[in-house]
Amino acid sequence: MLQGAKISHRELAAQLIIRMVNVEKESFSGRLMKVLPALLYTITDMNEESTGKFVKLKSSAAPLGDDSSEHEKAKDHSLVQTLNAFTRIFEACPHVLSSVQHGDFIDELAYNLQSLMAHGHQWVRLAALKLLGLILNAIDFDTVHKILQAEECDVKQQYIYGNPRSDARSLVLDMCSQLVPAETEDDVASLVTQNLLLIANILKVIPLQSDATNLKHDDASKDVNLSWLIRRVRYVVQSEVAKAPKSIVLRKHMFQWMEALVDLLDESMVVSLAPSILSPVTRELSDQDHLDKAVKQIVIRLGNRVKSKIGSEKYDEIRLRMQTKILEKRSVRQRTVAVEKINNPVQAAKRKLAVKNRKKEAKKQKLETMRTIGKSTVKSSASTKVKRRRMEDLFQ
Repeated sequence: MLQGAKISHRELAAQLIIRMVNVEKESFSGRLMKVLPALLYTITDMNEESTGKFVKLKSSAAPLGDDSSEHEKAKDHSLVQTLNAFTRIFEACPHVLSSVQHGDFIDELAYNLQSLMAHGHQWVRLAALKLLGLILNAIDFDTVHKILQAEECDVKQQYIYGNPRSDARSLVLDMCSQLVPAETEDDVASLVTQNLLLIANILKVIPLQSDATNLKHDDASKDVNLSWLIRRVRYVVQSEVAKAPKSIVLRKHMFQWMEALVDLLDESMVVSLAPSILSPVTRELSDQDHLDKAVKQIVIRLGNRVKSKIGSEKYDEIRLRMQTKILEKRSVRQRTVAVEKINNPVQAAKRKLAVKNRKKEAKKQKLETMRTIGKSTVKSSASTKVKRRRMEDLFQ
């Protein structure tokens, strides 16, 4: 059924496998040699019909006309069930992920999962992120660290082990592409955060270079280390600040990632990375007008973690330097706006109108939120009175 032509049969077979794993648990490992290749075939077969880099490939199996959308939905549902079956198998039989016998299978599955992060269906991307997290969590980090330090290791598995820098780089870029301001759900951001922390654990043995050197050679040499990784995370934070300042999903999870990263690293590494970490922290704390309470708590906690790791003196010195840079950038921006009012008054008027419209929209959203809260409060108070009357009637 898993390798059959009918997609509905594949979906039913995946659901049946999930039920069998739930019943048999660890004893299901005796069926793995037959089940795993069949499940993988479903994913690879779907991937061959997925969207290409520049054009959408035509599927010979897909019917023409109005039924094509239903066919795509059926494929998506089958793919989700297949990925859920993999997740359930790995949770019940975790030894598969580190078994030499299944090394080639894990390699092929991992690369297919990474390509599925570009899938159009959110459930597919979410399931792929979960599975990639399980695979990354099963990696022998000590062996990968030896490979990164140019030590010889006899490893047959290729994913991450074969070329850790290249695989980590592509994974980070694919993970960060999932984080779209005002569109990313909390569960997706949480999974990306966990996976990025596992990648950080891989990269922590790579020596750091200065920020200037990294910026100069980033596109040429593709140097991948923790400094590069933090810059990618900061791009995510900056994109949310610029495109969706009212949303806090990405900033909340990225600051939590930085907090966990500080706990993961030793003092010398944190001292080297402290300017990159404290720069967005200082920016958030300096913008009191748009600072959310939940984000403020996380940012303050992150700052305290860094301070306890590197000491108050170094922390205050680095933070003062970051504050000075932010104030300089703001003064330059203010001067640019002032000059624009004189040299290009039309553009300045458009900018002022855009700011005014954003404030109106924010005020409108705030009023709608307050009305919603007010209605729910009235309903809850009314229901409380009814319940109180019922309780009084019981004792009369």
